[in-house]
Amino acid sequence: MTRLSLYAIVGLLSGVGVVLVPDEWSEAHDLLLAVAGGVLIFLIDQMISSWRWIGLAWSAVRYRKRDIRVSASYLYRIKIDGRYLLIRGNRVPHQFQPVGGVYKRYPDSVGELAKLGVRDDASIPIDDSNRQDLRIRVSGRNLLRFMRWYARREGREVETWREFQEELLGPGLLPSGVFPHLFVKHVRQVWIGVRWSPHFQSQELLLADVVEVLWTPQQEAALRETMDSGQSELLWVTEEEIRSRGYDPKTGERTHISETAEWTL
Repeated sequence: MTRLSLYAIVGLLSGVGVVLVPDEWSEAHDLLLAVAGGVLIFLIDQMISSWRWIGLAWSAVRYRKRDIRVSASYLYRIKIDGRYLLIRGNRVPHQFQPVGGVYKRYPDSVGELAKLGVRDDASIPIDDSNRQDLRIRVSGRNLLRFMRWYARREGREVETWREFQEELLGPGLLPSGVFPHLFVKHVRQVWIGVRWSPHFQSQELLLADVVEVLWTPQQEAALRETMDSGQSELLWVTEEEIRSRGYDPKTGERTHISETAEWTL
């Protein structure tokens, strides 16, 4: 029995006791009322803090006979002097997006995920660069079990260094010698609950960990140098430009900025 179930039973019995205990037993009546009230407050707090999982459970029931596309990623919030760094997308070259990417599954997760019927997302061609990405499809009836596996952080990538190295250091957009390591802190996790994706023609759940780096003075200086370097792969933008998805009302022109960029604000 889970702790939450135990609290629920205690609260229910206390509530029944409040009704059945005679009023003249004032001390017992007050005690049961206090217990019932305390448990009720606790349960309400638990429901508020678990609203994401409650919504997820509803989606799992609602779409239990359908496939749900799940994409789990991490995104870097890189902000210097009030401007945010975006990078040109690989799969959508005309779009700029935050540095980051999809987490990887590890080989020791194959058996467990196979039991859940987890499959590669066939809407994106599989190649060496995205093989084992946590961009998958799973039936609604197994969605909660998959998410419990994901929350355990076992059998999957949890570090965020790989995409930083592949997107910025590997191509030489930043000097690798200045970035031998990063001090990364977690900012928040973004959940975009199950919704219809017109692009992928399926229900979709999007997850993203937003992270931030505690830059050394040398690293911050190297980032600042890219602001006026003219590198076509990098774009420094303001919060307003991100929120407008790159639209400039003065000129009517648009620089295509991804939806995910707004998640890092």
